Amino acid sequence: MKKVRVIVFKIAKYWLALPMTVVLNVRDFPSNIKESSRDNRLIHLDNRTLTLLPLKPILVKPSKAKLSLDQSLDKTAAVTKSPMDLSSVGDFLIIVKTPRGEACAIPLDRLPTMIDLPLSTIRKLPDSYSQSYLLGMANYVAVSQWPKGHATETEAEKLTIFLLDLERALSVAIAYRAGSRE
Repeated sequence: MKKVRVIVFKIAKYWLALPMTVVLNVRDFPSNIKESSRDNRLIHLDNRTLTLLPLKPILVKPSKAKLSLDQSLDKTAAVTKSPMDLSSVGDFLIIVKTPRGEACAIPLDRLPTMIDLPLSTIRKLPDSYSQSYLLGMANYVAVSQWPKGHATETEAEKLTIFLLDLERALSVAIAYRAGSRE
């Protein structure tokens, strides 16, 4: 059975994966960098400048603002995005290289896990789901059986794992940041 080695991590309610061929390093996110970075789109780490790819604020759906009783139902409440607080994006970084050769850092709350994912478990994700829930950042999905305690505290379970498209995720993050500056 053919397999692909991936690194699996959870952001918001989604389990995401990247092929190990694009992973350069996994390391802690130094607190001095989180605290001293004024431009939260770039971080300077180990004599390198990396694009920060914070997926957590993008994948966490904001709660819908409630309309007051005197507002008409056809008006929608505006949700404003505030500048990202780097102290809350995570304690670890996955350093990856995009297909264009750009180095990026994805912050995580917990260390990722490396697994061999059977190719037979990978399927094309329906476009409507990818666009609606993941903003097009994943085009493929896999279902993997994980042993007890690996993914959650419960007994063995099947996990839905979305294979992250780095180029698309970078584009979405750039668009998200541009919207947060308005």
